[in-house]
Amino acid sequence: MKHIAKPELSKKQLAAIILSAVFVVMLAVSITLALVLKNKEKAEEPKEPPEILEGEARQNGLTLAYPTVNEKSQIQNIAVKNENGEFGFVKLDGDRYFTMYYIDADGKQQIFMPDICGVDSTFNYESLLAVETSDGFGRYTVLDYLCLALQLPYFDERIPISENADEKTEQFKEYGFLGEKARSVYFDYVDEMGNKKTHTVRIGGKGIAGTGYYFIVDDRPYIYTSINNYYDYAVSAFSKFIKASLVAEGLSSDKGFGPLLTTGYYQWI
Repeated sequence: MKHIAKPELSKKQLAAIILSAVFVVMLAVSITLALVLKNKEKAEEPKEPPEILEGEARQNGLTLAYPTVNEKSQIQNIAVKNENGEFGFVKLDGDRYFTMYYIDADGKQQIFMPDICGVDSTFNYESLLAVETSDGFGRYTVLDYLCLALQLPYFDERIPISENADEKTEQFKEYGFLGEKARSVYFDYVDEMGNKKTHTVRIGGKGIAGTGYYFIVDDRPYIYTSINNYYDYAVSAFSKFIKASLVAEGLSSDKGFGPLLTTGYYQWI
């Protein structure tokens, strides 16, 4: 595997970490406001959040399917499977950053490693990540948003899954868990006590109002409903996470490496 330089944590990177922490807080606030507005639109009295069951947690008055993962840096591995393919993000050999990979047509894992990584020892691998600027919070990568979906699994309702096989099948069809819409995200992380934790989140269809998703955590016997639209990134293609300027035409003739970068995969336009 080609070597990627591991730069020291700069003031800019420290600022990015602080900004990310602020973003997590702002996201929690926005979800809280969205829930309040949702109840107001229905002209209903605000209802109490669901009781906490085993494995769940509560934060800021809202219920989570599992305890919050406070920092993105705690996540070590993410594996996505959806109708667009299989791909993921992993920290290699103690790296602070994620390296991207995809599963090819032969079922083999291929590390996403543009040629520039081996030509320029100072190249920042994280600069390959697509940036999302549409929500007004700032310049965050698409991977940041996927991590936030996993870090903050808020839900507002819990639907028991029927023990009857036929009824269960119908439920899964109704909520988008079968066929081409069978999607899952596996991830592992290290909690504040240094313990390794894992979860598999199965993503169903969009909510009735077109906001949020239905999802199932691990093998729990219920379906959660959420207004969290960040699960959009769990149903996206691998190309969504990579800067659109990357092309598969090789290095530029003047060896300037910009904007042409060899992907070793296929053209992302």
